[in-house]
Amino acid sequence: IDSIAKSQGPSLAMRMNLHLASVKVPTKAVANRIVSILKDLRERRNMMETATARHQLPEWMMFTSLPVLPPDLRLRSPNPENVEEFPDDMNIMYKDILSAGRLFQVALAERAPAGLLRYRKFMLQMAVDCLIDNGRINPAKTKTSGDPLESVAKRLKGKQGRMRKNMLGKRVDYSARTVIVVEPKLKLDECGLPFEIAKEMYMPFLMRELKEKCGQTVSLWATSQGGERERLLEWFDDQSEETQYELLRQAMGDRKIILNRAPTLHRLSMQAFKPTLIPGKALKIHPLVCSPFNADFDGDTMTIHLVLSKEAQKEAEDLMLPSRNLNSPASGDPVIGPTQDMVLGLYYMSSVTGPLDGPLKVIDSVQELEELTAECSAGEVSHLQEVHVPRAILQQIAPEDENVADGPDREDPVRTTAGRLQFFMMLHTGKVYPMRSNPELLDRLDAAPLVEP
Repeated sequence: IDSIAKSQGPSLAMRMNLHLASVKVPTKAVANRIVSILKDLRERRNMMETATARHQLPEWMMFTSLPVLPPDLRLRSPNPENVEEFPDDMNIMYKDILSAGRLFQVALAERAPAGLLRYRKFMLQMAVDCLIDNGRINPAKTKTSGDPLESVAKRLKGKQGRMRKNMLGKRVDYSARTVIVVEPKLKLDECGLPFEIAKEMYMPFLMRELKEKCGQTVSLWATSQGGERERLLEWFDDQSEETQYELLRQAMGDRKIILNRAPTLHRLSMQAFKPTLIPGKALKIHPLVCSPFNADFDGDTMTIHLVLSKEAQKEAEDLMLPSRNLNSPASGDPVIGPTQDMVLGLYYMSSVTGPLDGPLKVIDSVQELEELTAECSAGEVSHLQEVHVPRAILQQIAPEDENVADGPDREDPVRTTAGRLQFFMMLHTGKVYPMRSNPELLDRLDAAPLVEP
């Protein structure tokens, strides 16, 4: 640069020095802003790469048709003073969308400049965003009074939304409430529903089932002795307990129920379950589903809702079962993992706190190993019982586990305890739900720490 400046004379050197002096050094705030932009670009690139790897097309995230709320749900109560209806905020936002779309079509038809087209397209996008969630727009679109317009998201979420205020804040049909207790023998997607609660919730389906079984006979009784419904229930109550349970199971079919625990703070506070009939009055759930509900068993109660329509049943089965919600919607971290009693039980079962119980037991086959773990589970054998197991038998049970064959003494049998063998069998043979019966869940369990750091 100096040689060029000398050849061009002092005027060029002076201009270059003035130019260098005019360059502003970025401040810390500007540098942080640049880092934030680059981080956002990296996250967007990672999102697109993930979508491409899963064969998810970006156009799936675009609206091609905008749902419109029925007119009956977009009406306000009449104003008693002016005898006029209050304009609903949804009507205002739908009107803005139609107006923005019409202006965009006119700009296209008239072959407007590219800048005007981009502006019209931007205004249409803003109108749609306002309808979905006006709270995310800065500044939010307001009414003539200055209050922000009430969007779809505002009507659904929060304490004053449809779910928490209208559905969960009052008593509704086909619902119940009871105390929850733990039942680790259930599958992850199952819950134990008390017989008396199920009988009331599924009453219309039970009546239909009873009519098909004995409708003609009961109809003859009902002509002279009360109504048909009362006679059907009287006949049902006269049956044996096994018959009652079987009839109610047939009436329930494969209909799911939704469990909710207040406060409903996030999506996983409401999940669908497959009910199984149990005696008593308490609702039984699997301990692994407590974390999403933030539930424990010191007297917590949960609300039960019966899913009625076929479309809602399909949606509950595909989207709301616990096995479909293994990760947190907010962070993506696993929400299913052993905690509290389970961690203590696993530690006690696999710990060696003193001398091993004898005499030494040598395992010669997989069948003997299964019998030993069954006896340990039943309490007939101590979890500290010393056991020697050949590595070949362990490899038959867990061929995918490379650690079984590792070590300097590969030919020697493994010296362990009955409790540790029981835990080994639980993981690799599915003796306890929901381990090997759901490989995807097992991956989540492996990712979740046993004890929070």
